[in-house]
Amino acid sequence: MRYLTTRRLLLATVSLVVAVLICGCDIGAEDEEENEWGIGDLLPRWRVIFVDSSPGVTWHSSLALDSKDYPHVSYYYSVNENLKYAVWTGSKWQIESIYLEGDAGYWNSIALDNMDYPHITYYGVDIGDLMYVYWTGSEWEIKAVDDVGSVGSDTSIAIDSQNYPHISYYSWSSESLKYAQWVGSEWNIQTVDSEGYPGLYSSLALDSWDYPHISYHEATNGELRYAHWTGNVWEIQAVDSEGFVGLDTSIALDNLDRPHISYFDWTDQELKYAHWTGSVWEIQTVDTGLGDWGGHTSIAVDGQNQPHISYFDRTNQELKYATWAASAWIIKTINTDLGDWGGHTSLALNSLDYPCILFFDDNNKDLKYAWYGY
Repeated sequence: MRYLTTRRLLLATVSLVVAVLICGCDIGAEDEEENEWGIGDLLPRWRVIFVDSSPGVTWHSSLALDSKDYPHVSYYYSVNENLKYAVWTGSKWQIESIYLEGDAGYWNSIALDNMDYPHITYYGVDIGDLMYVYWTGSEWEIKAVDDVGSVGSDTSIAIDSQNYPHISYYSWSSESLKYAQWVGSEWNIQTVDSEGYPGLYSSLALDSWDYPHISYHEATNGELRYAHWTGNVWEIQAVDSEGFVGLDTSIALDNLDRPHISYFDWTDQELKYAHWTGSVWEIQTVDTGLGDWGGHTSIAVDGQNQPHISYFDRTNQELKYATWAASAWIIKTINTDLGDWGGHTSLALNSLDYPCILFFDDNNKDLKYAWYGY
């Protein structure tokens, strides 16, 4: 009996260490919230740590996980009006400022290439342009993407199989959804949709052919739209037009290249979810009563093609997470009793399909990172 007890304890301890390493977060990190748990806590649950609590941190932020499941974060820092980048090294956050021209860093979006190098797109406020910065392995290199009029808000970036960036974004000047693709020597820029007032809250994903799929809001009719490149033309669909919908959209593709979209229904104050079955759009209400400006959704699809969604419940001032389990949505509140926090979420799944969420604590003005695991 003593042998079995010792053996179980050893196996549990080994499993814990492996899980922590996989998740990319260290037990010993010096953080008041993380220090609430220790090696004796062997059950998987949500953990929360600070990314940056410096005065001036803002909600303009984005998350990506690398091949080790370590988080990489881009965010806007208002004190020096510039972009910051944080990466988890395995034991701590390594944070640096990326010094850009003028006031820059709003609406940033981050993605990693196959060498785990970060690529970040953002809006240059002073110059009114869409900008792009990436790590070469030794330094940050900056490129102007689109400088025609005032462009570059609501950006979303994805990296293709050749490590080339693809970017969706909104043009204030032309009131349209635009798309830019690096083709090796120049940017290929296209207007995707100009009917009505389209392009706000854009979100981009690439399929197995490296073709772009974009979800976005069209404000004139208050609808959720979806555009994808067929190889020859952009095909555009109105996914949901019941009420004023399609805010805070986020898109992910499953292993059949079918789109899954999370978004906020402002009329009914609901979190909604749409996915393409192969012939029709199936739309579901995930959660209700989120308040006027709840939402802040982010979606990812796991290896079983099941959706995972992070979002903010403004009514109850809670960060929430929802996942589909065979026949129903399972909704979890990640934390309570901390006031108005959990907004502007960014979700990624690690190699175990466990959720990791970047979010802004609006109550304390901190950028934080939550993950589920051991």
